[in-house]
Amino acid sequence: MKQTFIEKTKQAVQNWATQYPNVKLAMIEVYPSSVPNIFHVIAVASKGFENWEQTERENNLYRFLRKELGDADIVKITVLLTLNEEQYEKYEMAHDETGIY
Repeated sequence: MKQTFIEKTKQAVQNWATQYPNVKLAMIEVYPSSVPNIFHVIAVASKGFENWEQTERENNLYRFLRKELGDADIVKITVLLTLNEEQYEKYEMAHDETGIY
Protein backbone atom coordinates (compact mmCIF):
# COMPACT_ATOMS: atom_id res chain seq x y z
CA MET A 1 0.00 0.00 0.00
CA LYS A 2 2.77 2.45 0.96
CA GLN A 3 4.80 1.69 -2.19
CA THR A 4 1.69 2.09 -4.35
CA PHE A 5 1.09 5.56 -2.88
CA ILE A 6 4.72 6.52 -3.44
CA GLU A 7 4.70 5.41 -7.09
CA LYS A 8 1.31 7.00 -7.77
CA THR A 9 2.46 10.29 -6.24
CA LYS A 10 5.76 10.30 -8.16
CA GLN A 11 3.86 9.77 -11.40
CA ALA A 12 1.43 12.55 -10.55
CA VAL A 13 4.31 14.98 -9.87
CA GLN A 14 5.86 13.98 -13.21
CA ASN A 15 2.50 14.59 -14.93
CA TRP A 16 2.34 18.02 -13.31
CA ALA A 17 5.80 18.94 -14.56
CA THR A 18 5.06 17.87 -18.13
CA GLN A 19 2.40 20.60 -18.31
CA TYR A 20 5.25 23.13 -18.25
CA PRO A 21 7.67 22.64 -21.18
CA ASN A 22 10.34 24.81 -19.54
CA VAL A 23 10.42 22.67 -16.34
CA LYS A 24 12.93 19.85 -16.26
CA LEU A 25 12.77 17.79 -13.09
CA ALA A 26 16.05 16.44 -11.78
CA MET A 27 14.48 14.40 -8.98
CA ILE A 28 11.22 13.52 -7.30
CA GLU A 29 11.35 12.31 -3.72
CA VAL A 30 8.35 10.78 -2.00
CA TYR A 31 9.14 9.23 1.34
CA PRO A 32 7.34 8.39 4.57
CA SER A 33 7.71 10.65 7.58
CA SER A 34 8.17 9.34 11.09
CA VAL A 35 4.37 9.41 11.47
CA PRO A 36 2.60 6.40 9.92
CA ASN A 37 0.80 7.07 6.61
CA ILE A 38 2.23 10.58 6.31
CA PHE A 39 4.58 11.47 3.44
CA HIS A 40 6.95 14.16 2.29
CA VAL A 41 7.10 15.14 -1.38
CA ILE A 42 9.98 17.09 -2.90
CA ALA A 43 10.23 18.00 -6.58
CA VAL A 44 13.66 19.27 -7.63
CA ALA A 45 14.09 21.01 -10.98
CA SER A 46 17.30 21.51 -12.89
CA LYS A 47 15.53 24.27 -14.84
CA GLY A 48 12.18 26.00 -15.04
CA PHE A 49 11.74 27.23 -11.46
CA GLU A 50 13.97 30.32 -11.82
CA ASN A 51 11.19 32.81 -12.54
CA TRP A 52 8.36 31.03 -10.75
CA GLU A 53 7.79 31.98 -7.12
CA GLN A 54 8.11 28.98 -4.82
CA THR A 55 4.77 29.48 -3.06
CA GLU A 56 2.99 29.80 -6.41
CA ARG A 57 4.46 26.61 -7.81
CA GLU A 58 3.82 24.69 -4.58
CA ASN A 59 0.20 25.86 -4.54
CA ASN A 60 -0.07 24.89 -8.20
CA LEU A 61 1.38 21.43 -7.52
CA TYR A 62 -0.87 20.99 -4.47
CA ARG A 63 -4.00 21.74 -6.52
CA PHE A 64 -2.84 19.37 -9.26
CA LEU A 65 -2.11 16.55 -6.78
CA ARG A 66 -5.45 17.09 -5.10
CA LYS A 67 -7.16 16.50 -8.47
CA GLU A 68 -4.90 13.58 -9.43
CA LEU A 69 -4.76 11.78 -6.08
CA GLY A 70 -7.99 12.85 -4.44
CA ASP A 71 -8.67 14.36 -1.05
CA ALA A 72 -8.01 11.15 0.89
CA ASP A 73 -4.46 10.84 -0.43
CA ILE A 74 -3.55 14.54 -0.41
CA VAL A 75 -4.00 14.67 3.38
CA LYS A 76 -1.21 12.09 3.64
CA ILE A 77 1.24 14.71 2.33
CA THR A 78 2.40 17.03 5.10
CA VAL A 79 5.50 18.40 3.38
CA LEU A 80 5.32 19.53 -0.25
CA LEU A 81 8.37 21.34 -1.61
CA THR A 82 9.38 22.48 -5.08
CA LEU A 83 13.05 23.40 -5.12
CA ASN A 84 15.71 24.17 -7.67
CA GLU A 85 18.96 22.25 -7.32
CA GLU A 86 20.69 24.99 -5.31
CA GLN A 87 17.77 25.22 -2.88
CA TYR A 88 17.76 21.43 -2.53
CA GLU A 89 21.47 21.37 -1.67
CA LYS A 90 20.87 23.94 1.09
CA TYR A 91 17.84 21.97 2.30
CA GLU A 92 19.89 18.76 2.46
CA MET A 93 22.81 20.46 4.24
CA ALA A 94 20.49 21.96 6.84
CA HIS A 95 18.86 18.61 7.49
CA ASP A 96 22.16 16.74 7.59
CA GLU A 97 23.33 19.11 10.31
CA THR A 98 20.19 18.78 12.42
CA GLY A 99 19.29 15.21 11.61
CA ILE A 100 15.65 16.29 11.32
CA TYR A 101 13.67 15.62 8.14
